[in-house]
Amino acid sequence: MRAIQALCKAVLFSCLLIPLHVYWHSASAQPLPLGCQSDLVSESKALAYGYTKRSSSYCDGIVPVKNRGELQIVSFTAGPIRFAGATLPVRRAIGSSGTLYLVGLDKLGTRSYRLDGTLPADGIAIDLAPVIIPSSLAADDLGLFAWTESGGNREFFPVAANAQADPTATGAELVFRTAVALVQAKAQICEVDGTCGSPTVLGSNILQGSIVSLPIRRNGGVARTMSVMITALVPGRPQSTITFAVRVP
Repeated sequence: MRAIQALCKAVLFSCLLIPLHVYWHSASAQPLPLGCQSDLVSESKALAYGYTKRSSSYCDGIVPVKNRGELQIVSFTAGPIRFAGATLPVRRAIGSSGTLYLVGLDKLGTRSYRLDGTLPADGIAIDLAPVIIPSSLAADDLGLFAWTESGGNREFFPVAANAQADPTATGAELVFRTAVALVQAKAQICEVDGTCGSPTVLGSNILQGSIVSLPIRRNGGVARTMSVMITALVPGRPQSTITFAVRVP
C-alpha cells in the first residue's frame, strides 16, 4: 500500500466535516475560535439553539442538514462518552504536541448538532446547557473526534470523554454514519509499512442514516499511526475506496 493518503481525495467521505478556511464573522467582527465555521454561524441564525461561539475554544449548536458523501466519520473515542452533570469533560486519549481540532456531531443526524473547536493539551469542558440538554441529545448519541493536518494529510485522533482512569484500556472505536443506502461496507487496517490485517465487513444492505462502527484494538500501550481503508458499494454505482490516517493507542 502506498503512503497514507489524505481524507477527501475521493467522494466516499464528506469534506463538510472538517473544512479549512478563515474563521471570522465579518471583516469588522471579532474572530471565532480556531476551528469554528463562520458559514454555519450565518446559516444557523434562524434555528433554535443555532450554532454559535460558546467559549474561546469552541462553537456548537444546531446546523442545517447537509448530507454529502457516502460514509461520514461521526465519532472516534476511547471509551464511552459520559456527561458529568451539565458539562462534558473532553481530553486527548493519546498525547500530541501539535494543535488538535475537535469535532462533535449527533451520530444519528436527527438533531443536526455540531461542535467545532480545538482540544487543548489539558482538555476542555463542554457546556451542555446551551444546546445539548435542551435538545435532549443523549451521551450515547453524541460523537466526538479530533484531527490534525500535516503536509496536506489529515490524521484522526481518538478523544476521551468520561472519567475512566485509562480510557484506552480496550482500544478505541471509529463510528461512521451512512448518508446513502449501501450494499456493503468493508474496512481494512494497515500499518505504515504496508502490512494489512484481514478486511472486516462493517455491514451489508445498510440503510441510509445507519451507524456502523470499527473497533480498533489497543497495541500494548504504544501509540502509532495506521491507515484505515474503507470500501463502500452503493447500488448502481462503482465501488468507492478511500484511505485515511488514524492515531491509535
